[in-house]
Amino acid sequence: SSEYDIGRGAGKITSADHPLPLERRSEQLPVWPCFDKLDRRLIKIALPVIANFAINPIVGAVDLFWVNRMGNALAVAGQAAANQVFNSAFFVTSFLPGVTATLISKENAKGNKEGVQDAISQALFVGMLVAMITSSLLYLNPEKVLSSVLSKDAPSMEYAKPYLLIRSFACLPACISLVGFSSFRGVLDTVTPVKISLLSNVFHAVLDPILMFALAQGVRGA
Repeated sequence: SSEYDIGRGAGKITSADHPLPLERRSEQLPVWPCFDKLDRRLIKIALPVIANFAINPIVGAVDLFWVNRMGNALAVAGQAAANQVFNSAFFVTSFLPGVTATLISKENAKGNKEGVQDAISQALFVGMLVAMITSSLLYLNPEKVLSSVLSKDAPSMEYAKPYLLIRSFACLPACISLVGFSSFRGVLDTVTPVKISLLSNVFHAVLDPILMFALAQGVRGA
């Protein structure tokens, strides 16, 4: 008789040992978490991922905080508009994390290290290609891109444009970090990306006031 893996049990059962069909057997598994070994492992993997996604929006929040310290409402409006445009443009890479983590986890489960390296290389190539195209569009046509959220004669355009020009260079390193974080998740290392995110955000928070005020770069320093 054929065998079926019961998932949470200690071994396997055969169709002769269980009178219910396979479809009904799956219904007998616990619906709510019972905090067994499997649940604890899933929680251990999931919590750092959730924390990493919670940290990411801090980048824009830190910029907004320091730009607001300039005491210029137009600068705040320009930075917010440019930040929204950048995030919308960068959304085209949203498919990378899921695809990359899936391919890497599949190869890692097989113990195929070369397959893992190939998956990472392919993801980096695609990510860098998309990032360079996105960065070029943002850098070469800032006014056209910003026109989706601001009129061309808007007073805040003078602040939004330089911020977006500088921010456009972040597409490439952001894509590389996106692939890197996905690669770590693919091998079930979800703690390292959180450490990197925390370090980079602290570094960013320290540099913002130095560039904006000490070096008098204004919005561009954000």
